[in-house]
This record gives sequence, C-alpha cells and structure tokens, in this order.
Amino acid sequence: MEATRILIWIYFFLLIFEGALRKWVLPGFATPLLLVRDPVLMAAYSLAVFRGIFPFNLWNSLLLLLAAASFGAALFFGHGNWRIALFGMRCLFFHLPLIFLMGKVFNLKDVLRIGRAYLLLVIPMTALLLLQFYSEADSWANTGLGGEGTSTFSGAEGFNRCSGTFSFGAGLTLFYTLAAAFYLISFSLKTGLSLVARVLVGACIILAMPLCISRSLVLSVFIVLLVSLVVYSRRAFSAQVLPRLVLALAVLSVIVFSTSASQDGLKAFLSRWDSANDAADGGVQTAVVGRITDGFTSVFDVVLDTPELGYGLGLGTTFGAFEYCGVRAFLLGEDEWQRIVREIGPFLGFFYISFRVIFCLILARLSWRALKDDNSAPMIIFSATFLQLINGQTGQATSLGFMVFNTGLCYAALKLPKGARLVEAEEKSPLPFHPDLPVPELGNAAQPS
Repeated sequence: MEATRILIWIYFFLLIFEGALRKWVLPGFATPLLLVRDPVLMAAYSLAVFRGIFPFNLWNSLLLLLAAASFGAALFFGHGNWRIALFGMRCLFFHLPLIFLMGKVFNLKDVLRIGRAYLLLVIPMTALLLLQFYSEADSWANTGLGGEGTSTFSGAEGFNRCSGTFSFGAGLTLFYTLAAAFYLISFSLKTGLSLVARVLVGACIILAMPLCISRSLVLSVFIVLLVSLVVYSRRAFSAQVLPRLVLALAVLSVIVFSTSASQDGLKAFLSRWDSANDAADGGVQTAVVGRITDGFTSVFDVVLDTPELGYGLGLGTTFGAFEYCGVRAFLLGEDEWQRIVREIGPFLGFFYISFRVIFCLILARLSWRALKDDNSAPMIIFSATFLQLINGQTGQATSLGFMVFNTGLCYAALKLPKGARLVEAEEKSPLPFHPDLPVPELGNAAQPS
C-alpha cells in the first residue's frame, strides 16, 4: 500500500500547488496542467487494482453504471461530442472513487500526518496572501493563469480578493476552511506540531479570514468552529480541551486583530459585506443565506424544461462550452445541481445527486458515532466538507479536488483500533496504531476493527 499512499500524497500537493504551476512555474502549459492530478489518480487506481486493494464496493459500482449511462446518453441523445462527454465524466465520476481508496489505504494516523503537513503550509500560504493583498492587481504576485492578466477579483477599499497558490480566490476559501478544521483537531489529537508552530498557524488562519475578503470563508470557518465547540462540549473533552481551545482562540484573536494588516483586511471585508447587502436588497438573508439556498432550489426552476436525458454530459463546464461553441461560459448554469440535471437529465441527475446526499448523511452518522471512541477528527473534518460533498462544483478543478480529498480524509479518519482512547493524546505517548490495520467497510466504519 505504500506506493498508493505516496501517489495520494502527490495528489494532495498538486491540489495545493496546481495553480502555482499554471501561473508562475509553467505558464505556457496552463491549460493541460488543469488535468495534472488525473494521471496521478489513474496511476493510484491502476496500482490499487493490480495489488487487489481497489475498493470494488456498492458505491463505486453505482458510479460506474451512472458514468456509462451518462456517457452513452451524451453521445447518442445529447451533444454527440466524445471529448466533452469524456471531460464531463472526469468531473462527475472519475475522482470520486478516490474517497473510498483513501479509506482503504489510509487510517487516522495518516490523516494526522496530512494534517501536520497541511498546517505547516498555512504559514507560507498566509505570507503569500499578505504579499498579494498589498500588491497591485497586475503585479507578479497576482499574475493570472498562463502568466497573463490577474488572478484577483474586485474586493473593497482599494484591496482585491487574492488567490494564493490557487487559480482563483475560491481556492483560498477551501484551503483555510480545512486548515481551521485541522487546527481545531490539534487540540485533542496529536499532530506533531510544536507550541510555537501551533501559535503561528492559529494566528495565520485568523489573519487570513479578513484578508481573503470572503463571506464564504467566514461562514465556513464559523460552521467548523461551531461543530468543534459542540464536539468538545462532550464530557470526554470538556474538562481538558474546551478551556484550552477557548483561551487560545481568544488570545490569538486579540493579538492578530491589533495588527495593521488585520485592520486593513477587516475594513475591506466589512465594506464588501455592506456593499453586498445593499446590492442584494435584503440584507444578510439574501446576501448570505440566499446564496446557499439558491444552490439547492434553482434546479427545480429548470427541471421541467430539461430533456429526459439532458443536453449532454460535460456541456455545462467551461471546457464543454468552449469546445461546443468557442465561448468559455456556464451554458447550463453555475449551480451544481442545476448543471448536473441539465447535463444528464432529471432521472440520472437526481440519482447522482441522491448518491452524494445519502453518502453525506451516512458519513455524518459514522462521524458522530466515532465520538464514542473520543475520535474528534471525522466530525470536525466533516463540518469542513459536507457542503462541498452535497453541492460543491465538480466542474471546477480545485473545488472538485478539495471535495474529494476532504471527504476521503473524513472517511479514513474513522478507522480506530479497538480500545484506543484519544483524549489528551498530546500529553500521552504516540497513538497506538498498527500500520496494517484492516479497513472496515462503509457500513460499519465506526466499529472497532
């Protein structure tokens, strides 16, 4: 399994640095680098099949059937372009089996190792964010894809929304949301970070929230924090973890928000918040809540006007639009559920949506049950990824990558040896994991193996 683990680690690093490759390192290959993780994923799948560890379970079987039906419908009843259909199959189906492969070859110890590397990356990422925040939109730091234009978006108060190492600013929202989850997990599980590193990482996450000028990031981190407080309010954690967590966040917030950088970011964020509320003509309910609910309800506005087998797999992606009519646009809508139903039709579309929703509900149940073993990781990681799993945009490479990888981390974190108690793991010896711990199936993943 070691080679498969290495390939998953490569997938992880490419997810974080894919945009950097496309903007700064190899700008001339920006378009093909959009698929840079796909060969790694194919190698991981092939190796897993060769070694007999690929998870041929019900979930992957359903994905295969849906993929075949959707591909055939696109070719014979939709747009008829095999390249568009192949790209659409890559977005909706090809990456999802990674979730189950990660659950097969990873365990909680692997997840915590990923968490340590992830938290260490927060420090240079925030340094880059600071540089971009105070740089002009056309500066080298804010170069766009292919080394042309800019990767920033309009912010407020003379500051732009930056993108870090990602292609667009949405990548930073996904990055810091998972970072917040791993940071909060570190209060109950051993991540291997020193006290100094943990202080720096916590300060960087808090500083990044206003600098990103993103309402989605603030909402996402709030959800992760709220779920973490509920988890740590349980009797097993409340006496040791909860006081340290509250004190650390309070002290770090006071220190960070006394800096000029955080003041500039906060001023820009509040200005953008007010502008968005005014434009929405409905305040917070329309500007924030409406953005979330629209992603779930807009599909019902188009379902009756959509052909039974849809307009064709992949046509709703920007690649599909460019291949079909030479324009990079969202021909079938930006909302994920709407795009899915219009691409592959109401029957297959709602079946695929139900697949993601049902799996999300099962994962939520298993993550909550894992708390019986004082394992906080699955529930906190779940809080950082459940919205992406249900309704995240698979047509956008970074969003797809984070949705799949985060869900895989949550699934793998469920694996816990019999009798292990993880409370106060930082004050005790390393976790008693066996490297060849067997992987439970999804139906009993929370049960000790």
